[in-house]
Amino acid sequence: MPLSFGQAKGLAQSLEYDARIKDLQYVNEYERRAKAEAIARAQTEAKDMEYTHASNPFDEQKVKDNFNVIASEVGKYKMENPDWQWNTQKRAFINGKLSELRNNDALLRSVQFKDAYNQYLADRQEAMKNPQSWDMELLDAEGKKFDNYIKTGHYDGEAGYQRDKSYKAPVYTRPQALVDVVPYLQQIGKNTNDFDVKKGDNIGEVWNEMKPEQLEKLTDAAYAQQKRSIEIEARKRGLTDPADVRNMVKTLINSGFDKKYQIGDANALWERNFRMMDYNMRKKAMEPNVVQQDNYGSWSYITDSRTKAGQVDAETVAKVIGTNPLTPVYDNQGKSISVSDYEWKPNGRFANHKGVTYFYGDVEMPLAEAASKGIVKDYESGDESADSPSALLSGDWKGKAAIYTRYKDGKPSRAVKVTYLMPVNKNNPSLQQKWESLVQPDKTVAPVKNPYGGQARQIPPGAMQDEAGNLFDSSGKYIGKLSDFQ
Repeated sequence: MPLSFGQAKGLAQSLEYDARIKDLQYVNEYERRAKAEAIARAQTEAKDMEYTHASNPFDEQKVKDNFNVIASEVGKYKMENPDWQWNTQKRAFINGKLSELRNNDALLRSVQFKDAYNQYLADRQEAMKNPQSWDMELLDAEGKKFDNYIKTGHYDGEAGYQRDKSYKAPVYTRPQALVDVVPYLQQIGKNTNDFDVKKGDNIGEVWNEMKPEQLEKLTDAAYAQQKRSIEIEARKRGLTDPADVRNMVKTLINSGFDKKYQIGDANALWERNFRMMDYNMRKKAMEPNVVQQDNYGSWSYITDSRTKAGQVDAETVAKVIGTNPLTPVYDNQGKSISVSDYEWKPNGRFANHKGVTYFYGDVEMPLAEAASKGIVKDYESGDESADSPSALLSGDWKGKAAIYTRYKDGKPSRAVKVTYLMPVNKNNPSLQQKWESLVQPDKTVAPVKNPYGGQARQIPPGAMQDEAGNLFDSSGKYIGKLSDFQ
């Protein structure tokens, strides 16, 4: 049985083994050091052969495949070169192979994937709190990039890989925050100061109107800043034609512009026009060689085909011819709709066209009913609030109808005005009698004379009249009835 270190040391006094004991101590210490170094070397080599895990399944598989190839190459090289630990060139080769485990394309793409994915997840969580402010469609498209990469190694999927012939990790692009388009565009219109002042027919009737070139500039600026939000809003309204989308933007911008409309004094205008009408008729009546007609009053003047247009009292029009529409109205394509169930409100204007006298006015109807008739589009059921215009005028009714704000019980809401021209039978004696009784109630005032007698009703000099009312010129030739010249 060999001596232990303690026994040997105890015998050292008598057997003089001191030198041998020291040699034994050295051997034991060397063996322990060699063993520790071997363990450390094994651990170091094992650590060298470790690889960093990737952040996604696609790159993880690539990293693993790369590790297997390098581990096989390194193991084979070490077996064929046992002096690799002391040979600097061989050790450099091994170190180069080991560095590939920590620095390769798969790991670089993995880091890029992880950074982009973390940004996407953070925005996704914020978007779920307030989805109205986020472009969820583009956010979903960004998320699909990560799914594509995990499946194919390219953010654009198989098509992208075939196109680029290489693997490409996704780069996250944060979608632009959406805005509420309606108030956004209305605020743009509200802030503009580039406008013209327009004058209406009434005395004192004025309003501001945004300059067309300014409206175009504001529309371009809105597109540049919030194109995506505008596209989404247009899609909600069913608008796909770029021209319709641009018109929507212009309409909303203009709706925010404060026109500062002042209606003026319609009665003052009517009185002025009527005084001018009376003056013209009395002036014409002074012309020579005119056969006057006793019953030619203001109604005759209004309905005379030679009176092109004018303005009279709207209340009188309503009292004389009523407020029930007699005929349908037509859109720009010639399609008719009935408005007989609505009240017609005259505005006092009239015109003669092709022998027919028309009085101008409007028929008002709620948005919902106008939508059912095709006058407005993109109407959201029940939305008639003044601050949320969800309806647009149909192109077929431009120039013939308008969406406006009305007040009922002090509350604003939107409705539609449709222009309606009321035709009248100018030869109806009851209408003439009723009109004259309203506009000339004082029977002591002489009736107004025919202002056109000096031209169309002039009797030639030397004309003769028989008892039957027939007229003959100076040569005795028949030239018509006396009534033809009245």
